[in-house]
Amino acid sequence: MVNLRLSFVVLFIVFMYTNSGFAKSSKRVCENKTMRISCSSGRVIQIRRAMYGRYTTSYCGWNIFQGRCNSHSSRSLHEVKLRCQNKRSCSVNAVNGVFGDPCFGTRKYLEVDYYCRYLPVDGGYTKWNIHRCSRSCGGGTKTFTRACTNPSPKFGGRNCEMLGPATFTEACNSEPCPINGGFSKWGKYGVCSVKCGGGMQSRRRTCTNPSPQHGGLYCTRLGPNSSTRACNQHACPILLKRVCQDKTLQIKCAPGYIVRIHDALYGRMSKAYCGWRFYYSKGCRSHSSVSQTANMCNNKRTCSVSATNKVYGNPCVGTHKYLEVKYSCEPRTTVLQLKRVCQDKTMTINCGKKRIHIKSASYGRTSRRYCGYKIFHQSNCHAKSSSRVVTSRCENKKRCIVKASNKVFGNPCFLTSKYLEVSYTCK
Repeated sequence: MVNLRLSFVVLFIVFMYTNSGFAKSSKRVCENKTMRISCSSGRVIQIRRAMYGRYTTSYCGWNIFQGRCNSHSSRSLHEVKLRCQNKRSCSVNAVNGVFGDPCFGTRKYLEVDYYCRYLPVDGGYTKWNIHRCSRSCGGGTKTFTRACTNPSPKFGGRNCEMLGPATFTEACNSEPCPINGGFSKWGKYGVCSVKCGGGMQSRRRTCTNPSPQHGGLYCTRLGPNSSTRACNQHACPILLKRVCQDKTLQIKCAPGYIVRIHDALYGRMSKAYCGWRFYYSKGCRSHSSVSQTANMCNNKRTCSVSATNKVYGNPCVGTHKYLEVKYSCEPRTTVLQLKRVCQDKTMTINCGKKRIHIKSASYGRTSRRYCGYKIFHQSNCHAKSSSRVVTSRCENKKRCIVKASNKVFGNPCFLTSKYLEVSYTCK
């Protein structure tokens, strides 16, 4: 069994040697003959030894051998390599004219040892492999690589160094990187928009920390650049003005503010004002005092009201009267709104997302202009429950409904067609 394995090993070594291109071959031709050497496709001749001369009587007509030469031409190897080295095939004439005559008068022969080896294959580069830039912006490097495998060097062929480097780099993405904007700190709140009655004040911040550059995003993604908050929510002060009968009462608010009537009295409730010596009635007041004054002044910056019976009627004949008005100057942003519906109709107040705030309400009649004056019997009646009822149903709500009926408010004046009048704001 051991001998069998050894035999296989020997055969394998012989096979590899004979097929590797390095197995030695020998050729011999007599003087004046031509030696031809050739290799199979893809291989070239490699001369190992050459001898032109004679060292033995065994070849080429020893019977003609004249004396023992035992010499060869010193040019043998050179001349054969000159004609055959690294060629696929060659021819060499075994003559003195090529090699000289190392043994005069002796018949010589040419003997050559050679082998066929594969042609050298020089290495070649693959195509460039371009790698991704090391940075997407701001200046990076891009590397190019190639391999010496197209083809790989074989049989003593040269590598790819002669063809240039296998790698090199170049700059890439040199444009600046985008810088997204960032907000600065909030600034201080500014001055309140009003001195009373509910205003707003704002503050700002800027997109400068940092500022957006090179196509970077603006700060809108981070929220608004301004914010507001309520301020001076306290009620505006209620002021009072009074003029005697047949005089004119002037009301004037500062720019940006408008008049809002809170209460009004045309008549007399005190001896203290306007010639008490002419006072005859114990107490009187025109029921149209508030509505008439509100119609002339609400939502205006200035107004003038005449304290006369022609405007308000005569609540107490023979008594010297006066006009007393309680009002405030409210920010123009809180406009007073007025609604009116006739008796047995329904009033709807809707402030949307804001809240209702009732300022005054009157169920009755203080004017001949509205809601069926033809069957009008009184023009100076007012249900005392008006403000209480409307406020309870509507105050601080977004929407409310109130029916203008005697069942809701009572009947302040029989046989008289009445109406409901409400003034309010949405805040």
